[in-house]
Amino acid sequence: MDLRFNMKLSIFQFLKFLFLVFLLSCSTTDSTNFSATGGLLDLRNYEKFSTNSIDLNVEWEFHWNEFIVSNNQEKTNDIGQVFIKTQESWEGKIIQDISIPREGFASYKLKVLLPETLPLESLWIQIPSIASSYRFYANEMLLHKSGVASSSSTDSKGYIKPQIVEIKLSPKQKDLTLVFEIANYQNESPGFWQIPKLGIYSIIFKKYQTAIGMDLFFFGILFIMGFYHLGIYFFHRSEKSILFFALFSFLIATRTSLTGERFIMDLLPGVEWEYFFRLEFLSFFLLPISFLILIQELFPKESNFKLTFLLLLIHLFFAGLTFFPVAIFTKFAPPFLLVLISVLFISLYIILKAYIRKRPDTGLLLLGIILFLFSVAWDVGRDFLNLRGFTILPFGFLAFVFSQALVLSSRLAYHFAKSKALTESLRITNEELMELKDKLEEKVKDRTSELNASLKLIHRDLAIAKKIQGKIIPGEMISRSDLEVQYLYKPQDEVGGDIFDISEINKDRIRIFLADALGHGIQAALLTLVIRSEYENFKLLHSPADCLKNFSDQFHTKFHSLNTYYSAVVIDIIFSEQKLIYASAGHPNQILWRDGKLEEITQTARITGFGKDIQVKERELPFPPGSRMFLFTDGLFEQFNEEREIFGEERIQNIVLNQSNLSLSSIMAETENQLNHFLVGNKAQDDITFVAIERK
Repeated sequence: MDLRFNMKLSIFQFLKFLFLVFLLSCSTTDSTNFSATGGLLDLRNYEKFSTNSIDLNVEWEFHWNEFIVSNNQEKTNDIGQVFIKTQESWEGKIIQDISIPREGFASYKLKVLLPETLPLESLWIQIPSIASSYRFYANEMLLHKSGVASSSSTDSKGYIKPQIVEIKLSPKQKDLTLVFEIANYQNESPGFWQIPKLGIYSIIFKKYQTAIGMDLFFFGILFIMGFYHLGIYFFHRSEKSILFFALFSFLIATRTSLTGERFIMDLLPGVEWEYFFRLEFLSFFLLPISFLILIQELFPKESNFKLTFLLLLIHLFFAGLTFFPVAIFTKFAPPFLLVLISVLFISLYIILKAYIRKRPDTGLLLLGIILFLFSVAWDVGRDFLNLRGFTILPFGFLAFVFSQALVLSSRLAYHFAKSKALTESLRITNEELMELKDKLEEKVKDRTSELNASLKLIHRDLAIAKKIQGKIIPGEMISRSDLEVQYLYKPQDEVGGDIFDISEINKDRIRIFLADALGHGIQAALLTLVIRSEYENFKLLHSPADCLKNFSDQFHTKFHSLNTYYSAVVIDIIFSEQKLIYASAGHPNQILWRDGKLEEITQTARITGFGKDIQVKERELPFPPGSRMFLFTDGLFEQFNEEREIFGEERIQNIVLNQSNLSLSSIMAETENQLNHFLVGNKAQDDITFVAIERK
């Protein structure tokens, strides 16, 4: 069998192994049939305690500078109800127009409503790493404490270590109040570092043991790999890259034991927590430079030794900070990220330079290093944004180690595989040439037949897509004596990227939705199906702004990988109040005609799809009987004739104003006629949607 095929098969098997390990390390929890906002977790309808744990990724009731259970007289403020998300750091949180610091103490409170028939004597909670000390209460009963949590920085003592704790339940207990009293005077990110989990003992203990097992698994692999390469260096001391690879493996293994479940603290219970914490940051401050030196030893001709020496001095400076108090050196973690990013870019530049110069086996090594650099950047970025959780750094390092092993094996088999591959390629090419010579005409005929069949299939699929899209464009308007609706819909191709909807929320409120997806044709048409599907989940929300914001956030969460966007406008007509309320996200200014004058319905938010949590504002305009509203996408006015002149919004406004004495259908017909005359036979360059609404 081909040696290169064997190598590819080995790569595939290893990646499959990494993927399986990744799946085993990821926990799944059920999140249906209960709500979790405003300091309240409703589990009354939850029925899966026996099969799933619950992620406490909720809003906690937040009490700054208060220990609400252990020492109620320490209450120092009266700021009303404040809530904080589980993984949100309290540093920088605004309370009464004041940004609170990272140093201080606070209480997190969560009330859990339990099912009336809960057949359990106890629940268990998996408590993650919390900075920097805490006490945990259930129904005001102290169940666990980590370190010494105090309102005084001199009395407080940090101890960061995940733990599982039993919560006893009384018969027919209806609710459960969980309180964490947390103090932080040492770490740069106060509060929860991961999400607590609630469930029965068997599930929580399994997750806890699995997490520890994964840490031990990666620690063992990295530590053995370090000793293995150290042994190789002992017999081949001329190759210093092997030594630095061993040291790098030891640093990664050390950091693995000091993060995650921190199992080293269970193995060495007599050692002060502060020493472990210093060692964790020391490994963090030394990892980048050890990696850069390794790359330098692999590719010395592409490296800059003076720059490496300068970076070494910088890393030694940060490493020396670990001998100062914890509260000091943790503050230097954010600026050190700039150094880390610099090292990553320099390392990648060296490898790419070696790859361009065609150094032996740099392609395979480049792949492994890119995966490793990506895992480092991913974990550091999540850590910097306080989005801690499952890390991928060990997987990235394993990929890097495996790529090195493949480099060694590929050097042994390279020449033999190359000659064999060339021989086989020549044989296949000769056979194909002979076959083409003998059956060229037959092949052309077959290919032509296949192309015609494919073309028919494409036309059939387009016809079906057109019918499907037609079903989601309103065919028959809502019937009301006090409202008239007319529309014009002309996609540029068989299908288009415009979509609109008119729904009766109640007898007093009509909601209009109009959106324009990026592009046109099949791609945009598929996107309109997605937009319509997601809009249906939110169109009954109270206000246009709520509808548009929740719709946009959900769309970005599900489909941000598509790298697409769309403009949209949501308008409510409220008949009893003779007004309209609207929210517009990046959509062109629409037209409102009232009392013989034109007004513009302007944008109130940026275009959707670029990010989450967009700010959406609402505006109100009078809409008494006799008023008219004209809604359209940019395809109506961004049309160009042979002279490259644009049809333009002003032309539409003039038609609406000058033809105001005509019916809506007449205005739309006049607009279409002028557009066709303007194009002079040219094909439209975009989808056209034009909706006219009149209040009777």
